[in-house]
Amino acid sequence: MHVKGRGGYVGEDGVPRLNVLDVQKQIRSLLDDIKGIGEVRKKALMRRFGDIDHIRVAGLEELRDCPSMDEYSARQVYDFFHSNPETAVGTWRAGVEEKQ
Repeated sequence: MHVKGRGGYVGEDGVPRLNVLDVQKQIRSLLDDIKGIGEVRKKALMRRFGDIDHIRVAGLEELRDCPSMDEYSARQVYDFFHSNPETAVGTWRAGVEEKQ
């Protein structure tokens, strides 16, 4: 039985599995919320950092050094993850809000 769930499915052995394509869509949709970040920059960020958590904690200089990124776009990404309470570094881990 294959039951599709949020971000994954349950295999025939009853073990939950991660659906990588669903996760990639979620990551890309989060990056879609950042002004000035289009397909080329999203792909460059994912190639350079590997996942959204590494992008989230990257410093401004690291973001700026990523291919296709300029000062403005690096600042947009940095500010998105460091100024937005819903995406702030340290606020969300595995979908659970840390106690403040």
